[in-house]
Amino acid sequence: MNAIRASNDGLIQSAVFDELKKSSSTPMRLEEAQFFIDAFFARIAASDRQLHSPAEWAALIADLLQFAQQRAPGRAAIRVIEQVAGHAGRSAIQVVTDDMPFLVDTVTMAAITQRQIHAVIHPVINMQRDAAGHLVALGGDAGQAESVMHFEIDRLADTQALEQLKLQLIDALDDVRAAVDDWSAMRRTALAIADELPQRPLPLDRESIVEAEQFMRWLADDNFTFLGYREYVVAESDGEQVLRA
Repeated sequence: MNAIRASNDGLIQSAVFDELKKSSSTPMRLEEAQFFIDAFFARIAASDRQLHSPAEWAALIADLLQFAQQRAPGRAAIRVIEQVAGHAGRSAIQVVTDDMPFLVDTVTMAAITQRQIHAVIHPVINMQRDAAGHLVALGGDAGQAESVMHFEIDRLADTQALEQLKLQLIDALDDVRAAVDDWSAMRRTALAIADELPQRPLPLDRESIVEAEQFMRWLADDNFTFLGYREYVVAESDGEQVLRA
């Protein structure tokens, strides 16, 4: 597995860029590719740099950059590749999405249920896109941070297994987006409940109410990951009090 640290030299970047230049002659594309290569290798362990030859890295990165050219706004672009070039026994998971918490952990949990993970490469790159999601430029302050993830796992040779993993990733990353988008609202609700507790007519003593209020504030102080919120009311049912959503 790769450690999150910067490479100490640019030898692999230069070699990969030299290989990529053999297949591309457009200056704009080469400038874009150079930026992408530098970002790709900036957070990769020395051992993982040896996973592929420069020519294999060049083909992989060129294909990944092409994959990143289009992404529907507010959606993750996800694919599972049956075979990684140069490694007949490996498949790849590639994801391009808005940068947010929990992404690597989420993909890791989905992948590890299928196969062993051999590499995780995760550059975060500012990307500027048009309204339709087409990539306009890499880097700069005008873009938004996007996570680009490349996982290498034991090979999935079965088409159904590949599709199943992709669908699992789509569902999991949709859940992450929903939780992250709603997190601030859920945290505000938790604090509002804490504020209201002392004023509510509750069948509890003062000490218990204070303890509940402090607990809600502790949760909201980055000690809990809010994934959902549901409000209940106390209602009568067959002569008994029950909770109803």
